[in-house]
Amino acid sequence: MADTMKRHALTCLLALTSLGIVQPAVATENPNRINASIGAATHSGDVSAFLSADYTYKFSNNIAAAIFYERAGGDFDIEAVGITVGYIFENGFKFGVGPGLEHKLRDGKTLDLWHVTAGYDWPINNWTVGPTASYDLIESNNNVLYVGLAVGYGF
Repeated sequence: MADTMKRHALTCLLALTSLGIVQPAVATENPNRINASIGAATHSGDVSAFLSADYTYKFSNNIAAAIFYERAGGDFDIEAVGITVGYIFENGFKFGVGPGLEHKLRDGKTLDLWHVTAGYDWPINNWTVGPTASYDLIESNNNVLYVGLAVGYGF
């Protein structure tokens, strides 16, 4: 079941991303963006729902810096925070990478992580919507894949 869900999520993400490459989005002029995401987190066959939020600032050269927060419940029961630096392409595709911390709520452990994220934004006035995927490489080798849908607001 989990493998099937992973394959479907990856197929959907790849299809949506390729649509964005074929039909370029109009770049938004707002440098500040707040995003909220919802989706599925997976690790070692376990799947749980997640919520995340981030604040992104896009510089004039399309380089972006962001702070993020992720919360996965269920069997995971973790929170993660960190910063990323990345690039936002004119067609709406974006990616970023940076350090962070994962806090395991059940046992109180805090571990270092490396956050890799990618997504695509379709603009609708000041709003955006699109697929998002993140992979947290965690110090204990309990890596987590997040795949979901993001909604953002630029100002």
